[in-house]
Amino acid sequence: MSIEDWATYRRNLVNYRNELAAHRDLNPATRNYPNFDTAIRAAAFYHEQLVEFAAARGVVMEGPGLMEHFETRAAEFGEWASSVRG
Repeated sequence: MSIEDWATYRRNLVNYRNELAAHRDLNPATRNYPNFDTAIRAAAFYHEQLVEFAAARGVVMEGPGLMEHFETRAAEFGEWASSVRG
């Protein structure tokens, strides 16, 4: 993703947050929910970097990685959503 594409993507996420998620704008310009795939991949990358940084300094971080945690929760939510619809 180019820097320009990232800037546009980030701006769309921030606008969504500001207008619809964290605040309720009475006349939002945002009309669609953004795709969060790139955001979760970026967060997972930074999480991996922090785990490596900590390990290099003797700090062991245990537990699932961010993507594993996300995928587990997404599957649980999918099961819940199916049960509610059904």
